Amino acid sequence: MDEALDAALRDAKRAFGGGRAGAGGWREAVDAWMGFYHAVDWSEGWLKLLLCAHVCLFIAIASTRGSDRAQGGLFCICVVVVLAAERINSLGDAHWETFASQNYFDKRGRFISIVLSTPLVVATLFILVNLLYIMTGMMVEVARKRRKTGVKKTQ
Repeated sequence: MDEALDAALRDAKRAFGGGRAGAGGWREAVDAWMGFYHAVDWSEGWLKLLLCAHVCLFIAIASTRGSDRAQGGLFCICVVVVLAAERINSLGDAHWETFASQNYFDKRGRFISIVLSTPLVVATLFILVNLLYIMTGMMVEVARKRRKTGVKKTQ
């Protein structure tokens, strides 16, 4: 498994870092990611559960987009899990025989970064943008109320 991941990542680096522009470079990058996709046994239960958890997280983010407290809580949970990814990778490397058919947990943490951390970082970006939107709406509302009541801005 580690060799397949290394080969896929080498291909991706070559495609993106090779200085080639245009469709040829993108085609090689897509081929590299497809190599990664085919190197992983996606039918394993723990991977299905992880993907289901990611889908549930994005549904929770979308359904709580009006609540700054819920979004803040989800943000904190995502950040804590991303910060714990190195430890999770170490535990996965030590105990992979109990739940996986092959060892996906390489020493550099590439696999865990792709399947765990990347979706969580994307989720935190969605939450951050939403919280900025909520904050902007609150600032507009405060400005309207001040203008309506004639209160001067304090510093």
